[in-house]
Amino acid sequence: MKKIVLVFILLFLVTGCTVNYRLTYEDGVFTEYLNVSGKEEDDAHPSYETIKNSGAYADVTGKEKFKLESNSTPNDIHLSHVLKDTKLKDLVVVSECFGLNTIEELDSSYYVYLYGDFTCPNLKNSQFILETDSEVLNHNATSTEDNKYIWNLTEEEAGKNGIKFQLVKSDAKKDSLAIISIFPTWAKVVIFIIIVLVGGISILFLKKTFENK
Repeated sequence: MKKIVLVFILLFLVTGCTVNYRLTYEDGVFTEYLNVSGKEEDDAHPSYETIKNSGAYADVTGKEKFKLESNSTPNDIHLSHVLKDTKLKDLVVVSECFGLNTIEELDSSYYVYLYGDFTCPNLKNSQFILETDSEVLNHNATSTEDNKYIWNLTEEEAGKNGIKFQLVKSDAKKDSLAIISIFPTWAKVVIFIIIVLVGGISILFLKKTFENK
C-alpha cells in the first residue's frame, strides 16, 4: 500500500507537469478530481499503466482509492474520488504541496489552511480549485468565478500565502455560524514571545521609574 501511495505522491514532484486539483462540496458530500497532463522522460513519472493496474490511494490510511476515469490517456490522466469514510485531513492530495496544514471540522463548517514550505515549485499552469454551492465564509483565493474559488499553484502565490478557506456545511444552522481564524503554530509562538518581551520590558521600565522617585 505504501508503495502505491508513494507512486501517486510523485505526480506532484515531476518537472513540467500540469496538475489541476478540484475539490467539490455539494449536498454535504466532498468529491475530489485530479487531472495530470504532460509527458516526462524521467523515471519518477508514474505511468498510466501503473495507475491503471495498481491504483492510487486517495487517503493516507489506505481505505479508499481514486477512480481512473474512462477519458484518461497516458499523457492526460483523470482521477476522481468521492469521500465516504475519509476525512479531509486524511486526503493524500490536499496538503501535498505544503509542509504544514490545519484542517478542522467544526459544528457548522470546515476550515482548511495549507501553508508552510511549498514543495511543488516545478508545476506548470497548475491550480487548486474549490467548487461549491454552499457559503464560503472567508478565503484567500487568487480569483473566483461564480461558485469556484481558484488558487494558482505557484511559489509567488500559493507558496507565499498558502490556501485558506472556511466552508459552511450544507446542513448548518445560520445562528450557529462563526467565522474563525486559526493561527499556525509558529505564529502562536511568535505572538507569545512578543507578549513576554513586551511584558518584561514594561516591568523593568516601571521598576526603574519607581526607583528614580
